[in-house]
Amino acid sequence: MVSALAFVVVGGFVAPWEVRAHDWGLLIFLAVARTALPWMWTLRVLKTLSPYTLAISVAFEPVYSIFFAYLFWPNEERLTWRFYPGTAALFALVVANAALTGRASAGRSPVAGRRSFVKNFGRESAKPDS
Repeated sequence: MVSALAFVVVGGFVAPWEVRAHDWGLLIFLAVARTALPWMWTLRVLKTLSPYTLAISVAFEPVYSIFFAYLFWPNEERLTWRFYPGTAALFALVVANAALTGRASAGRSPVAGRRSFVKNFGRESAKPDS
């Protein structure tokens, strides 16, 4: 509601019939290439990785971004002291979760049980009643 009001007051709203074809093309590109495809790729990744692994990858994304930005532009901006405890906390949580769930010491795959469930899903219900 506030955004709509801001567009009306500022005059930034453009009626759909006034949008240029180039802008429609960019909107369609954003909708497909930057929204639908990554979502489908995420679902495909979940077939092989555990949801926990995927969540950790997403949680570490700001750390990866900051690290690569530092590599590409080392003199542009310095990290504050708050970055380091935050990163250390994320790493500590990953290690603590692995230790508490026993995944690190058991050597078993976190997706093995899920794969057998997916493989056998629906077989019981597919049998005809006798």
